Amino acid sequence: MNSQSSSKQISPHWLVRFFGAESATFQLTSEGVQLLMKNDCKYLIGAESLANDATFQEGRFFAGLSVQTNVGPKAFSGLPKKEAQALFGWLRAHWLRQFAPEVAATADEIRALLITGYPRQSKLDVVRAKAQQVVVRFGRVPEPEWCPDVKDVPFKWVATVAGWQDADLDLQRQGYVARQLYRYADFFAAVESQPLTERQREACVADEDNNLVLAGAGTHRPATGAVR
Repeated sequence: MNSQSSSKQISPHWLVRFFGAESATFQLTSEGVQLLMKNDCKYLIGAESLANDATFQEGRFFAGLSVQTNVGPKAFSGLPKKEAQALFGWLRAHWLRQFAPEVAATADEIRALLITGYPRQSKLDVVRAKAQQVVVRFGRVPEPEWCPDVKDVPFKWVATVAGWQDADLDLQRQGYVARQLYRYADFFAAVESQPLTERQREACVADEDNNLVLAGAGTHRPATGAVR
């Protein structure tokens, strides 16, 4: 099979065809992978089928493919093992090549948000939601051998962001604060007659959606804390 061809046909063993099993053509389109049956019916194969190892089923003598389409499941049995396995690999590789640019763009967008200013709760919620929307599309992190062409696309990192818990969000905030304290250490030490305290320095760089400012009477150095 030529991995760069735009369509592939699969035919069950003649004995299985005798009992009604059908041949089918899998065709690459701009909308995704299209399944064309002999009766001219056309279906779009769902991405969840291409991320699922159970789509390819190997038996003692033959193999099978069970795919989800836009109108429900379609199963093909009695297939030659090598041809069915090669077809499944071809389908997966095409799906990944088509989907990888979206994953890469989402990863770039997330990184841009994370490196711009304080990671407020609202921003981190947006970041996590963006990652989750994409993860729903690819279902699971692809294995490198599925498609060497896209092995460097950050599927795994986007999936990690999608699974961030509150503790992970806190680490993002703590990391930002630590970097800013180090970057502006000399400024904080000389901005007033006495160096700012650790809490005051943290208050200068923390910029949560809601902040609580506390100041005693007559003081000109408020202690500020983020309220979540």
